[in-house]
Amino acid sequence: MRRRQALRYGMMVGLGLLMVAGAAWGAGCANESDLIVGAGTVRHIPLAGGFYGIVAEDGTEYLPLNLDVRFQVDHLRVVFAVKPEPDAVTIHMWGTPVRVVEVHLQGDDGAELVAGTTTFALALYDHLRAGPENLIFSPLSISAALAMTYAGARGETAAEMAEVLRFTLPDARLHYAFQAVLAAIRRTGRHHELALANGLWGQQGFGFLTEFLDLARTRYGAELREVDFERETESARQEINAWVARETRGRIAELLTPSDLDMFARLVLGNAIYFRADWAVQFKPELTRDADFRLPSGETVTVPMMTQTDRFLYAAFEDLQVLELPYEGHEAAMVVILPRPGLCLRELEARLTPQNLAFWLGELRQAEVFVGLPRFSARSKLALHEVLPAMGIELAFSDACDPETGGLRADLSGLAGTRDLYVQKVVHEAFIEVDERGTEAAAASAVVTGILMAALPPQFVADRPFLFLVRHRTTGSILFLGRVTDPR
Repeated sequence: MRRRQALRYGMMVGLGLLMVAGAAWGAGCANESDLIVGAGTVRHIPLAGGFYGIVAEDGTEYLPLNLDVRFQVDHLRVVFAVKPEPDAVTIHMWGTPVRVVEVHLQGDDGAELVAGTTTFALALYDHLRAGPENLIFSPLSISAALAMTYAGARGETAAEMAEVLRFTLPDARLHYAFQAVLAAIRRTGRHHELALANGLWGQQGFGFLTEFLDLARTRYGAELREVDFERETESARQEINAWVARETRGRIAELLTPSDLDMFARLVLGNAIYFRADWAVQFKPELTRDADFRLPSGETVTVPMMTQTDRFLYAAFEDLQVLELPYEGHEAAMVVILPRPGLCLRELEARLTPQNLAFWLGELRQAEVFVGLPRFSARSKLALHEVLPAMGIELAFSDACDPETGGLRADLSGLAGTRDLYVQKVVHEAFIEVDERGTEAAAASAVVTGILMAALPPQFVADRPFLFLVRHRTTGSILFLGRVTDPR
């Protein structure tokens, strides 16, 4: 009984993650009595030269005649809809021949990936929160770029990266899960603009492995662009920055500075994300007023405070409040976590764990709330190569020689077949702007604070430092994470 419940939950998660674009699953074939819908595992069958089949949860073996190459991954868990082809002629004496109508990644892998990247996001935040300034970064962007790098890591280098990045799936399923989750996020852009892009820039003639380039292209949509780091370093930098600026609608104009690239660079792996959405319930500009905002130092400054009263998902606890402000279409939302007076932001940040975040979000309930949220913008540029080693990714950054192999201690041999590459720098920049209409970000966040008062709707007035995150509600992925200490 427990197993059946677990399988049912996996199916529900899978459909929730990946059926956004497939909401019409069965719309044209619901009445076809021979349609088979189920869940199972793709298996490589080493017979007659080898082929891929699907083994359903009940043990039934299906021989798909048209399984897309993207799903030809051994041990990949999928949900599927197939039609039997009893008249099909095949040389494979295995399974029931079927024609695939629909196939999608089963939700277990997507959910496991998102849970891991969320844990990494909060751990990274914990390493970045030391300073007093505003902070904004995109966990999704960072995880995607490092996942492509991880695809080229081997041995202990790969093990370190997997542990810190919380990659728990086998490699083939991990990269497919990234492809599926990124595709699911892209597909939900009917009411907002959400652009995701990956790219590779490699030294001309360096000889990157076809296996790596194929994986980067098929799973991450990253095509290799050959440049000349040795003789045309500045030209290569400008090309990469132009791509980033284009993909972020000009909000990130110079990701790489001249000091970030030199003639010894061989491969740059990049990710860009752009988000623009209007609030589902917009703030009226005429209700925006000047209000006091208390800085961490205790000083009070005047900021434009947007206000409105409406029904939102809201939770009140003894020492903090949580508010979710949905964007139009309700496919994404900003979550604001506001400490009550008496709990400083540092104490709240120390409690920002996956368990607490899941609990706080789980307690959200519809309520009429008075909301006060400062109009703000923020930008952060982060040198993650100064942070990731402290989190446990050390070998990937090591340029020391390994006496046993004769190569570097860093093992990125999955990139070009040799151990002469190491990670030099990991640079990240993010931007967010929040106003009465909505949010624009090449990294985004927002927060609101309020005091529960008797006989009045709960009040969430962010007049003091707060945390914020922008979530893709369908997958649970954190698109942007940060804090506001000074909204000016």
